[in-house]
Amino acid sequence: MTTTAITRTDVGANEWRIDDELVRLRVWGTDHIHALPRTGSEWTIGSLSTSGIRLQDRSGRVSRRHALLVRAGTAWIIRDLESKNGIHLDGARRAEVKLEPGVEVGIGGVVLIAESSRLIELRAFLSRVIGWTTDRVEAVDLALRAVRAASARRATLVLSGEDDLVPIAQTIHRYALGDDRPFVTSA
Repeated sequence: MTTTAITRTDVGANEWRIDDELVRLRVWGTDHIHALPRTGSEWTIGSLSTSGIRLQDRSGRVSRRHALLVRAGTAWIIRDLESKNGIHLDGARRAEVKLEPGVEVGIGGVVLIAESSRLIELRAFLSRVIGWTTDRVEAVDLALRAVRAASARRATLVLSGEDDLVPIAQTIHRYALGDDRPFVTSA
């Protein structure tokens, strides 16, 4: 008699509720935005001035024709065009990356964050909490990364400060997981 092991779905694995339509790619740690095109189905990403999305990389690792941004139905995909330095997702080189809100894609020496309207709202909230100044942009992106990791249960989100942080935690919870998910506090 053989027994078959059943793989159970991790109910927390897909808790990130920011899943609305992507509207832009933003360079990590900056306010430099590349709006996603409304027409057509393919755009080149690279350092050429004729690229649909032109990236300026001080390290010189973005190829002239580095990648292709493709619209497949309602989804967006970035495909490597056999560039020397490739594209990366979470540090791992990939041939292509499906974009979802919050995904960070490395192209040469540039990291792009895929953003939707709801993710932009969460980022604006985090900016209000952390600070709007240009020297705080990277801190906001690190916080955004931490919220995404916590919602996927890859890390614990820790808030610290002197004031009551429960309202801030509840707002982050509402953006990242939705109002229908339990929110627990303890004294």
